[in-house]
Amino acid sequence: MVKLVLIIFAIALLFWLILKISRPYSDTSELKQKKVRTLLALMVIFAVILLISRTGISPAIIVQKILQLLPAIRAFLPF
Repeated sequence: MVKLVLIIFAIALLFWLILKISRPYSDTSELKQKKVRTLLALMVIFAVILLISRTGISPAIIVQKILQLLPAIRAFLPF
């Protein structure tokens, strides 16, 4: 049920972003290119998450592992 709600939310968000990008009167071309890149990045991230979950690897476990690495990464920062 949660996956269904997330998929519906992602589709609605994607539809909304496409509508915002396709408005010809609102943005300059540079800002429009930035929006297109952001949209493509979000689509790639969403596709990777779906593919990872289809292979049997839980995305929540990956997030937990990344959060466990944050203190180690912080130790490398110079300040």
